[in-house]
Amino acid sequence: MKAEISLELDELVERTAQRVVELLLPMLAKEKNTDGLMTIKELCEYLKVKQSWVYQQVYKDALPHCKVGNKLRFKMVEISKYIEENKQGLA
Repeated sequence: MKAEISLELDELVERTAQRVVELLLPMLAKEKNTDGLMTIKELCEYLKVKQSWVYQQVYKDALPHCKVGNKLRFKMVEISKYIEENKQGLA
């Protein structure tokens, strides 16, 4: 009995690539930042956005974040998940 693959090749490649990215991002984050937390400056560089945009998203509670003392911090894994869940029209 043979198992048939009902996915088209393009879809199979896309799903495989997405899974590889999911698995690699946390490892890359650990290499770059040992505690897995980014400052607002690091986040802005990573996302290529202005600080004002980040502050707006934090204020709306739309961007995953935490506070260490009175400083905002962002977990690379949570930001990667946020990006994946909110991507629109990306190939």
